[in-house]
Amino acid sequence: MGSFKIILTIRIPRCQHIYIETMNIIIKDRNLLILFIVSFLFFFNEALLLPTLPLYLSDSNYTNLELGIVLGAFALGVLALRPFAGMLTDRKSRKQALIIGILIFFVSPVLYIISANFWYLIAVRFFHGIGISFFTTAWPTTVADIAPEDQRGEILGQMSIASTVSFAFGPLVGFSIYANFGITWVLVAC
Repeated sequence: MGSFKIILTIRIPRCQHIYIETMNIIIKDRNLLILFIVSFLFFFNEALLLPTLPLYLSDSNYTNLELGIVLGAFALGVLALRPFAGMLTDRKSRKQALIIGILIFFVSPVLYIISANFWYLIAVRFFHGIGISFFTTAWPTTVADIAPEDQRGEILGQMSIASTVSFAFGPLVGFSIYANFGITWVLVAC
């Protein structure tokens, strides 16, 4: 057991050094820093909605089946356009694919606010899923293009912290907004 503690004390400083070194690369590279911030905001948008939309639908007397259909439409939107998003990312422009994903995520909360019925909400969720399809295809590809070849894995790993932090705090913020102000303000925050 004593040797186990020694191994840990030897490895932890090295890991911290690598982590700090990699984060310094991200902070110093303007494009990587922008992608890190955009990723955080993009996934924070989804993290706000992920726990609150089902709660809102349940509070609005949607059945469990309807709730499942509405939520599942998001994944269908992701799946339906993923091949096209990949093709656009490779053949046209990574930046264009990123912008399409970001714009869809920016517009979708407004569409939720004006959603009038069940079928419209399914269409909005499907459309919203298309946004994540484009973003999550183009974002890591763009990061891999920018990152130094010998540090791609490290940088991709560190860049994913943005989404992890979003999903760590987004639901708490989303629930707090929903509990105090309602779904409209959650959507405004998105």
